[in-house]
Amino acid sequence: MSGYGRLGRAVAGLRGEGRGWLLLSVAVGWFFVLGMRFAVPGILPTITDDFTVSASEAGLAVTVLWVTYAAMQFPAGYFADRLGERVLLVAGL
Repeated sequence: MSGYGRLGRAVAGLRGEGRGWLLLSVAVGWFFVLGMRFAVPGILPTITDDFTVSASEAGLAVTVLWVTYAAMQFPAGYFADRLGERVLLVAGL
């Protein structure tokens, strides 16, 4: 069974009954989350120049960002198991 077929069946409930906007909003939100995650290293030189911080301080800020992201994976997983993935994704938007 292909991964595409499983994905199609998983989102079929979100597409029907006028709930396509929900699927679209989750997809757009996830796009922005990933976009910001990968944009920070690219704009780091501009940030260091604009805020007159050293490369070490900017690196520390990015490290804090990623450590916080990693630490939140455990509570997010717990709540996803307790409340359901759909509820958690919609609440996060």
